[in-house]
Amino acid sequence: MIPVVDPQDIGHGDDVQLLCLLVDKKDEVSCTGSVVQTHQLPRFAEAERLGIVAQALPFDPGFDGSLLEVVEDVGRQTDVTAIAIELQYASHSTRLWYSPASGNRSRGDVRLARGPHSERIYAALLRDCSLAAKRRSCRRQCVGGQSGADPSELLKESVHMDAVCLEHCLTQEERVAFDEEGFFVVEGALPGTMVEELTAVSDRLDAHHRLERGKGPNDSLLTLDFVGKDEIFLELLDWPRTFPKVWGILGWHIQLYHSHLIVTPPVAAADREVEKRLGWHQDSGRLNRDLEGDPRPRVSLKVAFFLTDTSATGSGNLSVVPGSHLRNKLAMPADGVSDPAATTPVHARAGDAVFFDRRLWHSGGRNLSDVTRKVLFYGYSYRWLRPRDDMTVDHIMDRCDPIRRQLLGASASGGMGYTSPGDEDVPLREWIREHQGEEAVVA
Repeated sequence: MIPVVDPQDIGHGDDVQLLCLLVDKKDEVSCTGSVVQTHQLPRFAEAERLGIVAQALPFDPGFDGSLLEVVEDVGRQTDVTAIAIELQYASHSTRLWYSPASGNRSRGDVRLARGPHSERIYAALLRDCSLAAKRRSCRRQCVGGQSGADPSELLKESVHMDAVCLEHCLTQEERVAFDEEGFFVVEGALPGTMVEELTAVSDRLDAHHRLERGKGPNDSLLTLDFVGKDEIFLELLDWPRTFPKVWGILGWHIQLYHSHLIVTPPVAAADREVEKRLGWHQDSGRLNRDLEGDPRPRVSLKVAFFLTDTSATGSGNLSVVPGSHLRNKLAMPADGVSDPAATTPVHARAGDAVFFDRRLWHSGGRNLSDVTRKVLFYGYSYRWLRPRDDMTVDHIMDRCDPIRRQLLGASASGGMGYTSPGDEDVPLREWIREHQGEEAVVA
């Protein structure tokens, strides 16, 4: 969340008029402009310190247009300094601020607070969608958005990651765990509302592909290349609680090279007593044969977002052999059915994210519970590695900012940009340099 206005934009004691539009979970306006006291809004110490006061503004509840048109209409009719807009979805709400530029009340900055539903705001602000239209998700802070500008250009050139993500950089404890054990868990990476939305979309994908492939209710199902199948999946691409840890491990020269959804229903009753070894493997196929060295280079990692609770052993846990990323081979018991003695089930709850090195010997565990396990995997690698997926993302590129386009495989300078990148190829590098200093991008 950011202040309603930046301190440098306003003097002490200046009045700031606020309009609060409440939009309910059906995307319908549910109030007609109300007085909002600054103490009622989160993290408004800055506003209170500056003596900002909130006043009611006129708003026509019958106005039929995009959200941007609504705030511009208010801006034209009043001497407004800032407008607060709140979108409410069940227990979650997202706020944004609109600050008309001096001299032209219908043009100005659009500042978006981070939140899992922000693209719903974008759909209304930057595209000519009605308030009743369904909005999709993105969670960016947009600076410099103006009416009349091309929406995709605004998204591509004017949107940047919110620096609040720096609160979730890789810790020393996590770095040690990743280097020595090959994995670590980020508890509570996703809020409950986000888990619910992701689960609903994942269930829809699974149902479609399960029918298409003739899979039964107890069959595990792998869905590849899901990132382009619904815009909510873009949220996790640079999710603030996880993405800084990705670049903390791999650096700035990275991309998404693989995404897959694994749905693991409970094992059928008739198969529960059958002894069977887990499917132990290292990720990335031929990399484990073509690359030299022991251990081989890291090259990539995965972030697994758990949508269901696997905190109990036997619930389809991700199973790992800690430290096995430091050796190319994993010895198996001679009986042909037992797992390695060091096998460790990872206990993750819904909303947790598990980071693991691609070289870590791992497998999905048997699901002996009565709950279907659902996990979204995001694989990040260096940009010179060919994607493991088809990367069906062309249809969403025009709605992505430069950093997301980098992560989805774009290269402004063509093929050379993947091995000898310029600044235009890797905007993430400049963002890290700006916020963390030159030493953070030396490599």
